[in-house]
Amino acid sequence: MRTTMGQPDPDMLVPPPKPPVSSPTSATFRIGDFNALTRAEAVLWLKLIGAADLRSRSATDEDVFTRLKHALWDSQRIDNIFHGAVFSEKKLNPSTLPTWPDWKEPHPELVVEATSPLDVDGTEDAERLDSYVMRHFNMSAFTQVENHAAVMLNPPRTPSASWIDTKARMSSLAMNITRDGAHKFLYETFFSQRNGVPYSNLIVEYMDVKRCPWPEPSPKLFAQFQASQAVKFGVDHDAPLVPMMQTPKFPMILVRYQYIEGEDGTASQRPSHFLTRLQELVRERMPATATPAEVHEQTTYRLQCGLETAEAHLRMFARTLSYNASLLDPAWVNEQQSHWNKIHQDVKKKETRVSFIVPCLRLRWRALQEIETGVPITVLGLTCHACEQPAEKLICNSCKSVYYCGEACSIADWPAHKSVCKLSKRLRTHPGDTAAFPPGTFYVPARTYFSFLPPDTDFAVDQEAVRFSGSTNVGEAHRNEYGETRFIVQTRIELGYKRTGSIGGEAVFMWDRRRSLWCRTGPGERPSSRDPKLAHEIPFHANGYAEYSTLLMQRGHQNQLIYLYARRIGDCIELDLKDLPNQADCRWK
Repeated sequence: MRTTMGQPDPDMLVPPPKPPVSSPTSATFRIGDFNALTRAEAVLWLKLIGAADLRSRSATDEDVFTRLKHALWDSQRIDNIFHGAVFSEKKLNPSTLPTWPDWKEPHPELVVEATSPLDVDGTEDAERLDSYVMRHFNMSAFTQVENHAAVMLNPPRTPSASWIDTKARMSSLAMNITRDGAHKFLYETFFSQRNGVPYSNLIVEYMDVKRCPWPEPSPKLFAQFQASQAVKFGVDHDAPLVPMMQTPKFPMILVRYQYIEGEDGTASQRPSHFLTRLQELVRERMPATATPAEVHEQTTYRLQCGLETAEAHLRMFARTLSYNASLLDPAWVNEQQSHWNKIHQDVKKKETRVSFIVPCLRLRWRALQEIETGVPITVLGLTCHACEQPAEKLICNSCKSVYYCGEACSIADWPAHKSVCKLSKRLRTHPGDTAAFPPGTFYVPARTYFSFLPPDTDFAVDQEAVRFSGSTNVGEAHRNEYGETRFIVQTRIELGYKRTGSIGGEAVFMWDRRRSLWCRTGPGERPSSRDPKLAHEIPFHANGYAEYSTLLMQRGHQNQLIYLYARRIGDCIELDLKDLPNQADCRWK
């Protein structure tokens, strides 16, 4: 697979008009604080990040802001960067992470004209690509459609594009540090204008780049990767993974930043202490014979040259940095700030903050469900069905749908579990016997219907999304995350997607809100599973399909989509077709 890489148009880096001089006030710093967000702004942020169906009217302000913090945590995969970290728990210490090798070294091959993009090969140049900090930002922060459309190069200046542009600014920082290393400059400037006058200004100093180990795949998934590369690259099935299929290391760019927002249409003068710090960075990169006046001139020029950004976009970027700063261990931050000589700690804290940027991905489905509903996710299926204590090893050998912590709980729970277990057995052997099953039901094997996403992309975002959704691999029964509790599934018939067989008809696809199961059934589908090694098969429930099809035509949306209540029966999904409201006039998101 061949890709092209270029750099943003150099003409976008322009010096803004010189700002009028005024005195900074504490208010100019607070505007860029995450805690300065209003409730309306927090709700907008949530929608921009991905929580479109937010139930916020009855939520308190504290609840809305907690949901937003959860969204920022999850979209940045903080739990993957700091393995074992849990949202809202202890502060993060970046010193536990290794430094990205040679991050200060430039990559001259990236210094090309915008009209002459660098042509690289995804296979032959895999190792070199993996060393690029910016590569992970582009491939992770944006979907393939967004990358092809280049939405990050010229996002609309409206507030609705703030999240896209925030990710684009992070990507531009990663691009600059990848291209120039630390030999040219160690800080970048962004600014916004009002009526041609500078209004807000963000300056970001590069401190370090950490190389975060992404969680490795399970042994079973690793074997799938090996089988995939054997076909793709012609290597042995047990060969080590080729570079482009190995688990990448995730970059975390540590920064010191300062954000100033003007008042009454004017811009505030940069506080002198941070200016002193910037002059130190410039002096380190100038000849030893440079005079103080020359150092000051270079520093001032760099501050006046930056990337113009829409006001709302720059404010969101600053507030994202503010949220990330709140996650860091104060003791570690104080140690980093102590590197400034002759400046009191209180002054440093007032003028600057230490933070980090990482690629922002899409929200994971479980997190999205909790954020949209405000209800914490309870994942069942790995707890004892009798006492609710942790239990993963002992499972009902008959229906394989419930777990127990020991034999005593298994025996004690049998009277309650017996009816579900026996129904599960009947599904395997008598699916056409209408008298054997409750009326108004449709039984679907709880098997994954898709091949696992092929690991042939530059960064395995899609595999990561599926892996953390709770889905199992191809051909296995989905883990029962709901116990015997009813839940809602979206069912859809894709017109034209028809399997051949003795019975005509389209395939039915279904999934739950948290994407813990993806199922497919329909006429012509082979019994149960695509995996021939399974011990038993679950034949197609023809009577239930016919009743479902009739219901879909009568009450579904455009004869294609309908939401149903479901519950787990052994390794089947029982869809309830009774007493369903008319959904024909609904408009689904």
